[in-house]
Formats: sequence, structure tokens, C-alpha cells
Amino acid sequence: MPYTVCFSWSSQEEVGLRGARTAAFELSKNYKIEMAVACENTTAAAVPGVPPQKSPSTLGMGPAITIMDSGLISSKKVRERLINVAKEKKIPYQMKKPLRAGGTDAGAISITRSGISCGVVSVPARYIHSPCTIIDKKDLIAAVDLITAFVLNPSKI
Repeated sequence: MPYTVCFSWSSQEEVGLRGARTAAFELSKNYKIEMAVACENTTAAAVPGVPPQKSPSTLGMGPAITIMDSGLISSKKVRERLINVAKEKKIPYQMKKPLRAGGTDAGAISITRSGISCGVVSVPARYIHSPCTIIDKKDLIAAVDLITAFVLNPSKI
């Protein structure tokens, strides 16, 4: 069955999810959006003095799939499809450890109009929101592979 894939590069996530909220609302005027995946960086705080349970993700373990954050409980349908396609395509991934702080564009997207099933794929990053964020290139490549496989395998819904 043919379907349309829409992409939006939005801004102002850190100051109120403004770009994602506007993009999702505008796209939903013209398309029946069945699901969405927000792509972002997330904290990899594996540095001296930070206990492992306080680090949502780990560099080198693949992209992190979100279960929940402060603005979203991810859609089971989207989350399971991400996990299933990662396993099927042998794409490394990790589950993001939830912390109380922080949200993503998916929180705004999920409550657009009558609601959109959302998930989040994050590239782990050390020193996030600084001038010198560090990522593992393998995590970025795996995130691209995961989103590509997610889009190209609609039967995994």
C-alpha cells in the first residue's frame, strides 16, 4: 500500500517545542499522520562522578529508543516497530533510561490535533548542549540505518 513519508527539521525544542508543534500541526492539515519518530541527541553521561543509573544512554551501544520522558510515553506500536526492525536488520540499539527531566519534540507531536503515535530515536552524546558535544560515529550511522529501515518496512507496524 503506498504511503507518504514527511520529514521536518525543526528548531526551538529547548524553548517549548515550538518548531515541532507548528510542523506537526501544518503537516496534519494535508496528511493523515499515522505515526512519527523524533530524532535527537540524548545524554551519555558516562564520566567520572556520574553513577550509571544517572546516564540515560551509553556511547557506542547504538541509538537509544525512548520509553518515556517528561512529555511523552512513547507509543507501544512505534516503539515495538523500532525494536523489531532493529533486531531483524541487526542494527544495534539500546533502551534509553528514563530520567525525570527533559522532553523531546515527540511530546508536542503526540498531542497534535487528535493525537499522533510517536516514538523517539536518540544518538547518545557526551557533553550535550555544549560547544564540543562528543558522539560515536557508529551510533549516528546505526540511527540512520534504524530510521531508514523503519520507513522502508511498513509491514512492521
